[in-house]
Amino acid sequence: MNVHEGWYVDYKSAPLKPRDYAKAISAMANTYGGWIFIGIEEKSKDDNVAGSFPGVSEKQVDMVRQQVRQSVKDHLQPSPHFDIRAIGAPDAKSNEKVVCLLVPPSNKAPIIHSDGRIYRRLNDASEPVPETDRSVVDHLLRRDEKIEQLYAKWDDDDPITLSTENELSYIRILMVPDYWEDTYLYLDSHAAELREIMNQTEQGASYGGNFDTIYSQHGGFVCRQINSNNPQLLNYTFKIDRKLRNELILPLDTFRLNSAANRFRDRPVLKELVSFLVNNRYGDCSAIDLGMMFGAIDAAFSIQKKLEEKVGYDGKTHVKLKLCNVWQKIPVLDAPPEKLRWDEFGVPLILSRDITVRPGGSLQSFIEVDLHKRHFGPANPYFGLSILPLISICNALGLNIGELKDLSELVAKLNHLSLDQARR
Repeated sequence: MNVHEGWYVDYKSAPLKPRDYAKAISAMANTYGGWIFIGIEEKSKDDNVAGSFPGVSEKQVDMVRQQVRQSVKDHLQPSPHFDIRAIGAPDAKSNEKVVCLLVPPSNKAPIIHSDGRIYRRLNDASEPVPETDRSVVDHLLRRDEKIEQLYAKWDDDDPITLSTENELSYIRILMVPDYWEDTYLYLDSHAAELREIMNQTEQGASYGGNFDTIYSQHGGFVCRQINSNNPQLLNYTFKIDRKLRNELILPLDTFRLNSAANRFRDRPVLKELVSFLVNNRYGDCSAIDLGMMFGAIDAAFSIQKKLEEKVGYDGKTHVKLKLCNVWQKIPVLDAPPEKLRWDEFGVPLILSRDITVRPGGSLQSFIEVDLHKRHFGPANPYFGLSILPLISICNALGLNIGELKDLSELVAKLNHLSLDQARR
């Protein structure tokens, strides 16, 4: 190995004291990131390439792994991301390994050690150096600002619609598998492969894909449901980013209340709700049917999970929501007026053109879901996850369904409704 020890590479001839792993990892995370190799000794101080491979015995490898993880857990805040694995040492005995630590530069910097210090890597120094320069610390603090600005900017990047779509309401759903960009995610796929992924209906999922238009675009792909519709209109769209920061754009089902008498024959509870609104002088208003959104969220989660599995990601996914062009509309759902307490508190009329469910770009502005864990059995793997964004959307619009005692009954109705829609 002719790789010199330096900013990005640190050679350790033997396992460290448990507390020192945290220093070495935080120093890499606070600087430029890099590799820490345990079991490699540099050739000399003047020629700091890999000289020999004393390695780590197989019996020690698991202990080193545990000590590294425990050291990070006990001594670093916030915890930086790192990957650890063992490989065979080229010049060592057959049972010797080199333990490799990959530490990316952390966007959560500064990573602070339990001794109160902020460590940084200084070229090829064998020991991490405590940082005392306030300007450098300020620079570290600004790393997370770039991430927040990226997602705050998403809030302002609404699609451009035609003048004929002035009344069209729609929702944008952003799904981010790695908020801090700690792991390297890259979707290396082509359109034909994506078509298969996008149009697979997972067993138990309540909504099919049916994306008939898929094409590449800068940084990723665009998947759309055009069918016989005008392709210039804002149709059901799934925008795929190579880093899997994917976005679903879904036109919402909007209708005039005074012309909806025969619209919901198969949904008696919603029909009752519409009659209540018309009888209370809301007949000239438009309404948004939020019940149809449940299946679309369900499908989006199913697709996102498949894409994440393709790049080897199995962590948490963060979801951001924005409703667009919803001014002067009434949100409706399959729940009777007395359960929504409209007879007691009145009817919610949306008074904002656009509503971001949790404004800003911080991690707290996202809803966290675990797409890789089956929550409610094989009947619908995303049953429990889809209701979390729906509750947030409803609460933002004045439908406080999270307070309903029979929320499970409502969710079962929405799931049944989505399954019916998928069969059609």
